Amino acid sequence: MSSIAFVPATPGDLDLIAGMMRELYEYDRLPFDGTRARRALGGLIADDRVGRAFLIKEDAVVAGYVVLTFQYGLEVGGRETFVDELFIKEPHRGRGLGRRTFQFLDEFCRQNHILAIHLAVELHNERARRFYESIGFGPPRRYMMSRPVPPAAR
Repeated sequence: MSSIAFVPATPGDLDLIAGMMRELYEYDRLPFDGTRARRALGGLIADDRVGRAFLIKEDAVVAGYVVLTFQYGLEVGGRETFVDELFIKEPHRGRGLGRRTFQFLDEFCRQNHILAIHLAVELHNERARRFYESIGFGPPRRYMMSRPVPPAAR
């Protein structure tokens, strides 16, 4: 069995993670702005109240990354987290890393008094949706809707 480690990301990992982000965004058919991605990730790494980013290593080789953002929800009764991004490089897929990542996240949440984990999956990504369902995530009870904050009126 391979050795799996979850290593907190540091500012020195920005370029490495941004490269994997580009791959994820291409796969999910999303636009990618490297400058914006590095700025947002750098802000998250600098302030652990906002969230956490971890490199996923298999036998000391970077196999992917996972990013959590933190929230507080009255409905769940306290702290909750959103899996903002999870990416596993192609050669490492199908080997149990996703399942091991969520075992790590469950333990991280227990240790940090986080009561619920949320995530979103692209509609076209059937493989990911089936995986998430297999580890206990269910279909949405609500539609998640979003929009950018409009600029202030002048």
